[in-house]
Amino acid sequence: MPQNAILPALSYFRVSTVRHSAMGADCGVVSARFQVDVWADSSSSARAVAAQVRSALQRWSTTSGTVVQDIFYLNETNLYDPQVKIHPTACDFEVHYEE
Repeated sequence: MPQNAILPALSYFRVSTVRHSAMGADCGVVSARFQVDVWADSSSSARAVAAQVRSALQRWSTTSGTVVQDIFYLNETNLYDPQVKIHPTACDFEVHYEE
């Protein structure tokens, strides 16, 4: 995230990727874990934006383009950085999609 970003703001990154295999063949299903970080100047704002992120992504799927079978909401962690007085909230998701 750039310095002096307007808050609230979001950033995300892929934590890990697992390609699933079946007996004798790869099945083409991938599970990727993503962390979406919410950055806000108050804990209430961070929680409100995190709730919107969860609402937008949880159990989302598609059947066109890259097929996303499902997205699972795994965890949420509320933090505070006293040096810069920012309330980050980390939201973890697991995305199941087809390659």
